[in-house]
Parts: sequence; C-alpha cells; structure tokens
Amino acid sequence: MYNYNFSMGLRRHFQSLVFNELGGNSGWGEEAPKVVLWDRNWQSFIMERPLDSELLNLKKFLKNFEAGNLRPYIKSELPPAEAGAGDVKVAVGTTFKNIVLDAEKDVLVAIIAQDCQYCQALAPTLKRLAASFEKEDSVDVVTIDGKFNHPPRVYEYNGFPTIYFARKFQKNQPIQYKGQRTEEALMQFIKEHASSKALTIDGVAEKEYDYDEIVAASEEEIDEIIEGNSNQHDEL
Repeated sequence: MYNYNFSMGLRRHFQSLVFNELGGNSGWGEEAPKVVLWDRNWQSFIMERPLDSELLNLKKFLKNFEAGNLRPYIKSELPPAEAGAGDVKVAVGTTFKNIVLDAEKDVLVAIIAQDCQYCQALAPTLKRLAASFEKEDSVDVVTIDGKFNHPPRVYEYNGFPTIYFARKFQKNQPIQYKGQRTEEALMQFIKEHASSKALTIDGVAEKEYDYDEIVAASEEEIDEIIEGNSNQHDEL
C-alpha cells in the first residue's frame, strides 16, 4: 500500500530545482501543472505530459510507479570513454550505479567540480592512487562532477571535493573521508576500510595478518607477529 503526500507550488518559487536539478524548461507549468514524484530514497520521477483535468494520466503515472515501470530522472552528462587499467575512472549520473555501486568492488569516489582549485590539486593524488591499484582488481578510484551529475542521496555533498569510500555490499553506507588529502593519508584510509586486508599495491601483494590477534597483543608482540609472518613468507 502506497501513501502519497501532495503539494503544489508556483514555478518561480522552484526555478533552481526545476532548471538545475530536474532538467526542466520554461514550458513547465505553462498550460497545466507539471507533476514530479519523489520516492522515499529521494529519487525523482517526472510525468512527461502535463496533468489533465480529470487526473487520468496521474492515476496511470502512479500505477506505473507502483509497478516499478518508471525510470528515475538522473541528472547526468554523457559517459566519457572507458578508463584504462590503473587510471582514475570517471562516473556520470547514469553510470554511477555500474561503476561505484558495483558489489564486486571497493571504491574511493571523489565528488568534484572541474573549476574547483582544491579538486584540481587533488587530481594528481587520485591519479597516483589509481596507478598504485592497477594490479588490484578489488579497488577502484573514481571521480564524478557533482555540478553536472547526481549521485544517490546517501553520497551527500555540500562542497568540493567530497570523498567517500564505498565498500563491497555496503554501498548505501559509504564512509566519508575527512582527513588530509595527501596520497599517504588516503592510502591509509583505503587500507583501513578495504574489504580485503591483503591488497596488491604497486604490484606487490601485502601479507594478510590476523588482526584479531594483533589487536589483543602488546606492541612487542605485534612486532613479533608481523616479523614472524614476514619470515614465513620469505621461506615460502
């Protein structure tokens, strides 16, 4: 059973929303009300034709929504060429699901703006990070221009750049990064939250340690655990 809340407003009160967020035009609302539906996840569904006087097309629109037959409106640029191995991937609104929400990947995603100086300064760092994970299939580094594309609402941003880490199977609970935007700090952030604790970085596979054992150990015991695992690895 679906419950709906209805509200009406003059176009001039919602110009930013209509033109910047919903791909609207100056013809919206000229002849009859324009209907936009938001679901509980704040996805937007736009009824293409103006509302008719008997509300018949509104009833049909709602039935199609309830049956899952409508596609949400997603603000998006055209997808760029596919990135090569070891490159930063570029997502747009319509490819965000396939690139960032891929359940087989951990993804560091930076929401940027092309004219943002901080984003421009971050770009070489992201490029080096992506190159470090060239041989690691489970981690991608991705950017999306937040001015011209909309990620899902859980990837909220109020400024640029905004960085999230989206773990496998936890895409609706991304972890926002709030530290220094250096290569070392971001690498540590990825390693801390990665699904795999044995990543291949710069072509070298890291040793997977028993972190439960390490947490319970003293500093001296930690050194022994790591050194012991390293020696075993060398002997193999």
